[in-house]
Amino acid sequence: DGVKLVEGRDPSALPAMLALLERTEPGAACDTRAGLLRAARGTVCDRTFLISDLLLEDAAQDDALRALAATARSRVVLHVLGVEDLTPALDEAARVVDAETGDERVVGGGPAVQAAYAVALSAWRAELATRCARRGVRLVPAETTRATETLLFDGLRRARVVTAR
Repeated sequence: DGVKLVEGRDPSALPAMLALLERTEPGAACDTRAGLLRAARGTVCDRTFLISDLLLEDAAQDDALRALAATARSRVVLHVLGVEDLTPALDEAARVVDAETGDERVVGGGPAVQAAYAVALSAWRAELATRCARRGVRLVPAETTRATETLLFDGLRRARVVTAR
């Protein structure tokens, strides 16, 4: 169903989680909320990571964050965005296809469209950060342009998910 569970005790699960992140490819859409609740099996664990782009409708995104908040004392979203999400080629009009749903749209191009996209992306990420904060979820950017080691030693440490030893 698209939701994969990696289990382990403090810090033993982290390498497996990062290996899963490195192998993850876009796939079919799934019910994130149902997958989180099923993976938790009704228990509250110490820490849960959701690795997702969270490109969901607002209601589905809120459902996923509520379910994540119910699964652990410490909740983390590794917010994965790829090059195509961060800086899409918008020089000219193009047909874009959603990797999960297969939905297709024609998007106009040019500098004005690029600028509007950058503004909309920034606003969306800020709103997502606010939604996560309301649920007590730490949001950690995990752009695919960053090496896994950078994510581990920089992003997770800055978000206070891991500490230096």
